[in-house]
Amino acid sequence: MMRRSVLVLLVLSPLASGPAWSETALAPAASPFGWTGAYVGLHAGATWGGSMAAHGGNPGALFATNTPPLPASSPVGGEGRVGGAQWGINYQLDSVVVGLESDLALANRSKSAGMGGVMSDGRAFTYTARQHLASLGALRARGGITLMPRLLIFGTAGLAYGHVEAATTFDITSTPARAYRGLRADTRVGWTAGVGGEYAFANAWSAKLEYLYYDLGRAGVVGFPSPSNQGVQTHSRFEMAGHLVRVGVNHRLDGIGPGRDNSTAPAAPDQERPIHDFEFEASQRYWYSIGNTKKNLYSTSSLQQRTTLVSRLSFGGIDAHSAESFARLGHRSGFFVKGKLGRGAANRGTLIDEDFSSFLFPYSATAHSLQGGTLAYGSIDIGRSFLRGAGYRFGAFAGYHYQRETLNAFGCTQTAASSTCAGSLTISTAVLGISQDNKWQAVRLGLEGQIALSDRLTLSGEAAWLPYAWLYGQDFHWLRIGTSDGSFDGSLPENGTGGRGFQLEAMVNYQVSSNFSIGAGLRYWRIELPNAVAHFEAVVIPAGSSQAKLEQWSTERYGGFLQASYKL
Repeated sequence: MMRRSVLVLLVLSPLASGPAWSETALAPAASPFGWTGAYVGLHAGATWGGSMAAHGGNPGALFATNTPPLPASSPVGGEGRVGGAQWGINYQLDSVVVGLESDLALANRSKSAGMGGVMSDGRAFTYTARQHLASLGALRARGGITLMPRLLIFGTAGLAYGHVEAATTFDITSTPARAYRGLRADTRVGWTAGVGGEYAFANAWSAKLEYLYYDLGRAGVVGFPSPSNQGVQTHSRFEMAGHLVRVGVNHRLDGIGPGRDNSTAPAAPDQERPIHDFEFEASQRYWYSIGNTKKNLYSTSSLQQRTTLVSRLSFGGIDAHSAESFARLGHRSGFFVKGKLGRGAANRGTLIDEDFSSFLFPYSATAHSLQGGTLAYGSIDIGRSFLRGAGYRFGAFAGYHYQRETLNAFGCTQTAASSTCAGSLTISTAVLGISQDNKWQAVRLGLEGQIALSDRLTLSGEAAWLPYAWLYGQDFHWLRIGTSDGSFDGSLPENGTGGRGFQLEAMVNYQVSSNFSIGAGLRYWRIELPNAVAHFEAVVIPAGSSQAKLEQWSTERYGGFLQASYKL
C-alpha cells in the first residue's frame, strides 16, 4: 500500500507542478535591443585645420594704376572648440544600421596671419588676414554595423555649412598713406565625411565618439581703399577646411520601455497604428535643385514710363544641394502645424550681364562664373484636414515662407560688343566681380493631401499660392559702382512689395515599418515681383543719377528630393 501511494505521488507530482512550469516557460523574454528610431542629443569637441588665404593685388579692377604687393598666401587655419546639438533617424536591418543625422554647433575657431614689407615705390606696408568660424552644421547619411547589439561602428558623409568671417587689412603707412579694408561674413556650404562609434549604455541612451573632416569651400574678399577715390583694390580668396573630433550623448525618443514596440519588422498590411491625440512626424531630406534668377533695370522710377531697359542680369543654371529638416504635428481633431528648414550650396551657374545702348555703352554682354553661393529657406504652416478617412486626408493651410539666395560671380568674359572686360581689362576667374544677396518673404495659402496607393505606398502633395511677396536685396558690383571708375562705395539696396508666386510639391512614400518610411518627391517654386526699386541714392555711378530706378524680378527653383521619416 505504501509503495502504491509513493508511485501515485511520483506520477502526479509533475502534473501538480505543471502550472508553475508553464508560467515560467511562457514568461516573455526581455526585448532585444535595437537601433531603429528617432533621437536627439548634445555634443562637444575640438576643431583645427590648415586653411589658407590666397591673395592678389588688383587683378582686373577697371582703370587701376597700382597693385599693392600682397603675400601670395597666408595660413589662417587655427583651432577652437565646438558645442551643439544633433537629431536624427536610424533604421536597423539585422546587423546593418542606416540613417540620417542633422547637427548644429557653435564654434570659436579663428586665426590671424600678418606680415610687413616695402612697396616698389619705397613706402612701407603691413598686412593682416583673419578668418573666424562661428558655427558649424551638417546633414549626413550614416551607415554602419553592430559589432555587438549595443555597439555601432559607422561611417558618415553629407553636406556641411558654417558661418565664416574673413577679413583683410592692408595699410600703406608711408606718405601718401592708404588703408584697405575687406570683410566677408556669410554662410558657406560644402561637404563633410568621417567615422565614429556609438555605444548604448542604457535602453534609451547612447554615447558616441566621432571624427569628421569638413570643407566649406572658398570665398572672395575685396579690400577697398580709404580714401575711396583710388582705383585700386585688394582681392583675396579664403578657404575654410578642417578636422573635428567630438563626443556626444543621444537620447532615443522611442527607446525600449514599457508599452513600446521596438520591432523593426514591417507592420502587417491590416495592422493599424494606435490612436493617439497627437501624432508627430520628423523627416530629414536632401534636395537637389536648379534655379534661375533675373532682374531688369529701367531708366525711370515711373510705372507708366517703363519703356527703356537699361540693364539685365540673368543668373542661370544655379545648381544647389540642400539639407532639409521637416516636422509635422497633427491632432486627432484634424488641426496640424508643419514646417521645414533648409540650407544649401549654390556652387555652379552662369551670370549674363547685359547693358543696353540707352545706358553707358553700346550694347554689352558679359559672362561670369557663379561660385560659392548659398541657399537658405524655411516655412511654417497652420491648417486643418477637413476630409479624413481610411487611407486618405485632405486639408488647407496658411503660413509664411522665407528664402535667401546669395550668388557670387567671378571673372568676366566679353560675349558681345563693348570692351567692358576685354583685352587689357580681362578679369580672371580668381576675382570676385558681382554679388547678389536676395531675401524673399511671402504669405502662403494652400491645400495639402495624402492618399494610400497600397498597404505601404502613399502619394502626398501640396499646392501653395503666394498672394503677397516682398524682397530686400543687395547688388554688389565690386569693380564698377562708386564715386569714380574702379572705386566702390557700398552695395546697391533693392526692395519691393506686391509680388506673386506659387509652390508645388508631390511625393511618393514607402512605409518600411509601422514608424519608419522613405520617400522621393518633386518640387517647383516661383516668385515674380514687377515693381521693385533700385536705390541709386546710396551710390553714385559714373553716368551720375541719384534717382530710384524701377526693377522687375523673377526667381524660380525646381528639383527632386529624397526623404527618410519617422513617426512617434
